[in-house]
Amino acid sequence: MTKKPFIIPVFLPQEGCPHACVFCNQRAATGIRDPSPLEPEGVRAAVEEFSRHRGPGRERAEIAFYGGNFLGLPEERVRALLAAAALCVKEGLADGIRISTRPDTLIPARLDLLSGFPVRCIETGAQSLDDAVLAACGRGHSAADVEKAAAEVKARGMALGIHLMAGLPAETRDSAGASARKTAELRPSFVRIHPTLVLLGSGLEALWRRGEYEALSLAEAVFRVRIMYETLAAAQIPVARMGLFSPEPGSVLAGPEHPAFGHLVMSAVFLEKARALLQSAGVKGGEAAFRVHPRDVSNLRGQANQNLRTLSGDFGLAGVRVIPDPALSPGELALSPA
Repeated sequence: MTKKPFIIPVFLPQEGCPHACVFCNQRAATGIRDPSPLEPEGVRAAVEEFSRHRGPGRERAEIAFYGGNFLGLPEERVRALLAAAALCVKEGLADGIRISTRPDTLIPARLDLLSGFPVRCIETGAQSLDDAVLAACGRGHSAADVEKAAAEVKARGMALGIHLMAGLPAETRDSAGASARKTAELRPSFVRIHPTLVLLGSGLEALWRRGEYEALSLAEAVFRVRIMYETLAAAQIPVARMGLFSPEPGSVLAGPEHPAFGHLVMSAVFLEKARALLQSAGVKGGEAAFRVHPRDVSNLRGQANQNLRTLSGDFGLAGVRVIPDPALSPGELALSPA
């Protein structure tokens, strides 16, 4: 498996975004107040600053333009920012560039602006592949735009990352699962899944205060994202992240905010795997022992060993042992003789 690159984020909050999506408030999400447009020389400053945090084993690094709609910027600004990043790559400070942009900007005329620059990866916020959900969020693009965008990026040989959200207005469990299935069919290089939070100053705040939007509970968000994760994992699509980077303190008014959201989802995934193994083996009572890759020990145990208590109660077990086994692959779970 290819190691994840060390990401050097260069933020362009809200730049190039023609739509005020109902869930968005970039200042709340990034903590950057009253941002002034980033000058090309600011790219090098960001690279030098974040490179100091580059740990061992992270040989590859990519300069990532995040927070805005990169290909929605004026052509001269796109080229100036890419040129500044490309110079850093040429000097060995990074190995490539990635950008974040809307699906409806991933058209040939805009993608041509990347020619000649070392852009390795494009991340795009699909958020959903349900047109009713996209309309309710004011996205300004359709599911068909996402499908066309994926084809264009892959045809140019670049890695594609797709962002999805759970708990958007007009979304149901079924439509969340359907979005994951349709995303898997697009065969992206990876997916990120974010739970929807009601951010201060967002359009969603007004809907929430009027009672026209109800945020997901933490349990429901974990359930929906688990189903989405399992759908993608079954299609062998890597899920790079579940959850959000910590928003600005005090900016979250409602929703499934949790500092270890991804761990909660993976714990739920392993709980379901363990249940299926016990049911298949007809286990009832006695003790049970599971083998799992060392990286997944905490996922199987759950927060504060909650999964082990749940399994003990559901199957009448006197105890559950967790055996780290590096011979297994991450994500794999096996039932052993107790």
